Amino acid sequence: MAGVNYVQSSTPFAGVYGVPFQPDGGGHPNAGGVNAGPYESIRAFDNVPLQGGSYDPTFSLVSGQLYYYRPGVVTDPDDFYTSGTTAYINRKLMATGAACGSHPLIDASGPGSSIATGTSGSYTYCVTRAGGECVPGSLAGDVYVNCPGVLYSHCSGVATHGGTPLGVGNDICVGNIAKNANAITQYTLDRTDYLGAYSRILVNATSRLRMVTGFEGNQLLPDNSWILYRQEYLNYQRPEMWMAKNLPYPSADSVARGTFVPVTVSVKPPAGLAVNNAIVEFGYQEYGAPQLINCTTRNDACLVAASAVTPGFQPFYFATENPAGASCASGCTITIPAISQRILYYQVKYRSTNNTVLAAGPLTSVVVP
Repeated sequence: MAGVNYVQSSTPFAGVYGVPFQPDGGGHPNAGGVNAGPYESIRAFDNVPLQGGSYDPTFSLVSGQLYYYRPGVVTDPDDFYTSGTTAYINRKLMATGAACGSHPLIDASGPGSSIATGTSGSYTYCVTRAGGECVPGSLAGDVYVNCPGVLYSHCSGVATHGGTPLGVGNDICVGNIAKNANAITQYTLDRTDYLGAYSRILVNATSRLRMVTGFEGNQLLPDNSWILYRQEYLNYQRPEMWMAKNLPYPSADSVARGTFVPVTVSVKPPAGLAVNNAIVEFGYQEYGAPQLINCTTRNDACLVAASAVTPGFQPFYFATENPAGASCASGCTITIPAISQRILYYQVKYRSTNNTVLAAGPLTSVVVP
């Protein structure tokens, strides 16, 4: 329709989607404050609750508190399907949201990992990318969840739509999770934006994953200076009204934040060593302190050896994949697929012909634009 702009309520990252999207989330957008200036009044807001329930897998009991899901189609260990032909878990492209009712789950995945069947493993999950991880006899793509007191062996979400917080009543929810899950998003109305290039997250709008009702909303003070929203059930008893300072809407720039931001590293081997190839290990503090070389919740170092970000579902390698390094006897460039507005840590490692590490550069940090 001419003269009408469209905005995607839940935007993709690197071409894949995560919850919330309909009917896994409910949109209730609202305009800015009535006295906002011309620049701010062409922006709007939304608070999309993460409900879940439409595309999530159904789990089977192993024993004790441990449940598992085995996908019917596994394209590779990091990308598999949970509903028909809808790719839903993309471990290298989007964060995994995992919950047992209102309790977020801790990722126990990694080489040699194991997950307990009893109370010692409560509120953990494990995704297998190599047979034998998580539990003996597992296959690539298996998902294991230790969830006490299960009432629904699937993500019931929309079944509890209404006044009851969606995380009350233990169910099992595992899948890709988008940046705007349970968050207040500001977006622009002066252009069509299907990729979220002109939207930003202002504040997390709930106390924990899925402790939210199905009709979340927010309001602005008349001058757009503060936003009012509900923090849901901080103590499991009541919602509370909170306020957050609304900073001015930023001017546009040229950074494409709907995918990985390339960070190029110039690599120069130390003199006197028979360096044949090089790799760069990288990660973020929240995933791997003190080593800082995990870039996902899986306990497996992330590394790259390409001169450009590889498109598709494999933008980097896990260390257990043992990839070839970049030919770097006299120098090379290696590009890291970084996530926008994060502090990235990386370290160059110089290797011999048989991939033995001969030397390593300093651990370096950079702010990704």
